[in-house]
Amino acid sequence: MTRDEQAKALRTEGKTFAEIGAILGVTRQAAQQLVNREPKEPLAVETRGRKRTVFENQRCWKCQKVLPLEEFTTAPSRLSGRASICKICNAVANRERKWDKLSIEQLEEQNQQAAELIKLREEYIQRRKSENSHF
Repeated sequence: MTRDEQAKALRTEGKTFAEIGAILGVTRQAAQQLVNREPKEPLAVETRGRKRTVFENQRCWKCQKVLPLEEFTTAPSRLSGRASICKICNAVANRERKWDKLSIEQLEEQNQQAAELIKLREEYIQRRKSENSHF
């Protein structure tokens, strides 16, 4: 008997969530989640000649959100066929990795180039305003 089934059986006996949590060794909130959890419906998927059992949703190990499979990049080597972190967390990690690789000098150079572009844009706007009074 799984913990979900145990929790539901205890709840039908009239136990409170706190009592269920104490019996199962979890918190009251975790006991409530076990009782209210809907059973997952697995999908039978065949990829590259191998049968896999895949669920409709998956938990991102980084942000801990349960998301639909479309929110994960494909990873054929994994059992589910999807990566373990969602696309958003993956993009954030890639961005952080990019910034980690840059040295302080490179970051200062990028900031200086951005400041020059802003200055050039402001000069262009001022020049356009002086040439055309309706701008």
